[in-house]
Formats: sequence, C-alpha cells, structure tokens
Amino acid sequence: MERILRGGSRRLFFRLERSGERLILVRFPDLGELERYRSRLVYLSNQGMPVPAIRGENLQELELLVTDGGESSLGDAVRVVDGEKRLTLYREAVGLLVRLQEIPLDQGLPLFDAARVLKDLAYFEEMYLGFYGGSRVDYGEALKERLLRGFSRFEGLKSLLYRDYQSENLLWREGVWTMIDFQDLFQGPPLYDLASLLEDPYVDLPGQEVALLKDHYFHASAWIGGALSGEEFQEGYALFASLRLLQCLGAYANLGFRQGKEWFQPYLQVAERRIAPLLKAL
Repeated sequence: MERILRGGSRRLFFRLERSGERLILVRFPDLGELERYRSRLVYLSNQGMPVPAIRGENLQELELLVTDGGESSLGDAVRVVDGEKRLTLYREAVGLLVRLQEIPLDQGLPLFDAARVLKDLAYFEEMYLGFYGGSRVDYGEALKERLLRGFSRFEGLKSLLYRDYQSENLLWREGVWTMIDFQDLFQGPPLYDLASLLEDPYVDLPGQEVALLKDHYFHASAWIGGALSGEEFQEGYALFASLRLLQCLGAYANLGFRQGKEWFQPYLQVAERRIAPLLKAL
C-alpha cells in the first residue's frame, strides 16, 4: 500500500491493488466528513458524473475504499503537451463543468452566500495579510465593499457549485475523466467554478487561452447564455475570479508557509500576479 502525498486535505490517501483493480483507500478525520463525502459521491454518481465508485467501507476505522482515477491530473496532463492539445483538454473540462451545472439542485446543499464570502475574505485577511504579511494585493475596505456589492448582483444565479473545480481535482487517464475532492458542494453562482478552473495558479493558463475558454463556456452553457449578457458575463467573471484568488492566497499562505507544505509556496506568487488585472476590472 502506497501513501499518496499531495494536496492540503486532512484526509489520508493510500493507493493499493486488489484482485487486479487499482483502488484508493481514503481515511477520514471524523465520521461526519466521511458521511458527507459518501453522500456527495452518491449524488454525483446518480447524476451520471464521473466520480469514483465505492468498493468497500470500514466505518469503525473511518475508511472508504474507492476506485482509482489514476495518477495524472489535468494539471499534470497539460504541462507536457502543446497549446492546442492543452486547449482540447480544457474544453473537455469546461464541458464537464457545464454538465455539472445542469444537474438539478439538491436543496439540502448549503448556500454559497454573502456570509460565506465574508468568511473567505476573513481567511484571506488572517492568513495572507496577517500571517504571511502579503503586500502585493491592493486590498482594503473599499475593495471589500465592491466585492460584496458585486456578489449581491449575481447571488440569485444558483447552480451546483463544486467550490474547488481546478486542475488537481480532475484526474485524466487515457481519455477518461474522474472528479475528486467534491465533498464541499454548495448551491451558488456558477461563474465561481469557471473562474476556479481558468485562473487556477497550478497551471497558470495564458490570457489568450483563458479568453477562448471563457467564450467556449458562454456559448456551451445555454443556461448562462440565457441569463447574462456578454458584458454581465465578463463583469461576473472578474468578480468571481477575484474572490477565488483571494481565497487561494489565504490557502497558500496557510498551507505553504504556516503549515510548512512547501509545494504550495510557488503558487502564491502566481495568484498574486493573476489577481492584479482582475481587481482593476471590478
């Protein structure tokens, strides 16, 4: 059994093989997190989304055994291909997101609302501004108020919100996708997930490719195309990309510098660079 060392989760992951099938043993910190993960997995699976299948469970040991989606994430895959192949993979990931957002909402899911935004901003303030001492983001009360006002404009648009739809949570092996780290589903504004994917510091997509993929999403999502004008779409994207990257900066400061997980550290500088033009567009 091989320990998998990646990501910032409190869960532990081990890769193993049983009866010729590659599996992942997931060990949870508490029963509540296990049950939330399992219920979200079943929900997504019942809607035809590509998530792991459960092969066994041991509630006493807080463990689930699930199928292995492979060792290569979308991020791993696109780092070794040229621009056209990268765009092809990202178009597929955008298409998967459109499918996700067409799923009928489970009204029991928590809301990604203004209180949640305030919590994320407080996390950014505590970890990036406070602990890390970051100074490369022009952040203050005036920007905070603009972000909250902007959020109120789009809060009524709700779809299934993955909350962490980015390259490391999309596994890709021989043309087959597997979605992971989906336990924190919300009801919330769909542009947050699009921005999470396209502004992802783990990949750092060029601006021209981001523009092409935004256009692809806008025309592929009949729901978004019918709800927002092109100008509203661009404004909403800048807003949610800013909110997402502020949350990332808090996370990288916490995980990379406070908790000492050094592999997160380089991405903080990427997030600082990517957020600057987005904040100017607000």
